[in-house]
Amino acid sequence: MMSQVDSLNAKNEVSELLDKSLTSASINSLDPVFRIIRDEVVSPRGQLLILKSGIFDPVLFQASLCGIADIFSPSGVEYSKIIRKSRKALVEDGIEPPSELIKEFVKKVREYTHND
Repeated sequence: MMSQVDSLNAKNEVSELLDKSLTSASINSLDPVFRIIRDEVVSPRGQLLILKSGIFDPVLFQASLCGIADIFSPSGVEYSKIIRKSRKALVEDGIEPPSELIKEFVKKVREYTHND
């Protein structure tokens, strides 16, 4: 059962991980979601900045969690772990990815793959 305590715990864990992170734009060009959507808000750097401002937004469901940001992070940021914990907090707060968001993401992926 979801609870406010679980949500708060997840948010605190995210905050601790963010305290150790630097936000570098250098990995954005490697991120597959950013390469398709071309919007800073879906980039690894953009999502860390959103979280650092204390905002837990459904846009965090757009991260691919492919591991590229983890591998190439110049400061060793555990990006995937941060996003997974953030998603957990969102779900425990009753927030799930909007179906429109998923449909738009799939559409952009199809457009991108057909244009290669």
